[in-house]
Amino acid sequence: YQVVWFAKRYSEFFQNKKVLFVVINPYMLKWIEDIPNEYIHFGDYDLAGVSIYINKILPRLKKAKKHSMFIPENIEELLEKSDNFKLFTNQQRYKNITSTDKEVNNLIDLIKKYKVGLEQEGLKYMAKLFIVSDSNQ
Repeated sequence: YQVVWFAKRYSEFFQNKKVLFVVINPYMLKWIEDIPNEYIHFGDYDLAGVSIYINKILPRLKKAKKHSMFIPENIEELLEKSDNFKLFTNQQRYKNITSTDKEVNNLIDLIKKYKVGLEQEGLKYMAKLFIVSDSNQ
């Protein structure tokens, strides 16, 4: 629930957009099935985090007008500097994960290249978000 309390800490990533930060739980997973807005997933940058996006989130976004995983422009630098090798080692059950999204596949390749993971807290505090915007506003 820290994301709600500290939402302003993430605003630099999403300038000029209305954002709604939520914690993913069973209720929210059901709720996202009906959102027609743009969805940006802000998860962990490790194999398990990518798996959550691909396998838990994407199948529910049939009505969303657009969806993506938020990947910072400097993700390679962040992963290169990360020393969280244990996170990568503990997530080998996800080693064969792939995506139809080129950017997500690039992230997977970088995670495997550096053999590390980066949790959201590496950018700011833990968060999941939905972009709730209306282009008419």
